[in-house]
Amino acid sequence: MSSIRNDRMLKILFESTPDMLALFDKDGKIIDCNDHCAKNLGYDKNEMIGMIGPVDFIVEKDRPKAVDAFTQVVKKGINLNVSFDMLRKDQSTFPSIWSGTVLYDEFGNLEGYLVTGKDLSNLKNLEHELEISHENLKISRFTTLGELTARLTHDIKNLFLVFTIV
Repeated sequence: MSSIRNDRMLKILFESTPDMLALFDKDGKIIDCNDHCAKNLGYDKNEMIGMIGPVDFIVEKDRPKAVDAFTQVVKKGINLNVSFDMLRKDQSTFPSIWSGTVLYDEFGNLEGYLVTGKDLSNLKNLEHELEISHENLKISRFTTLGELTARLTHDIKNLFLVFTIV
């Protein structure tokens, strides 16, 4: 009974996490993914089964990096926080960060791999907004400095005018 409960809890955790999760077989083909992963990539879960994770969802320029990252998971057992631009089914892209680990059975035999990813679109948008705010602040400072300089120049001219009249 507790085994069934544990399996159910694991499934709930797998499906409810806000991260993109995918399980790969030994060859790097997707055998399962959570709904968040499928939705973010624009696929139905069933469409993703059998696709090659390090290739099919990565923009062309990042594919060698993805293959290298997956190779590091295979060799070292884990690879953390590797950034890629992901490719959705509709060919739109988004920035992301991924980590992966090896999964073993109870006897230490290789079962497959678990990869977790985060969509960094919101973070990148916030960074862009911060850069714009920083630039606007610089412009505002220069405008204020210009206004102060103009006022000081005006006041000094008036002061000299008073001394010249006297």
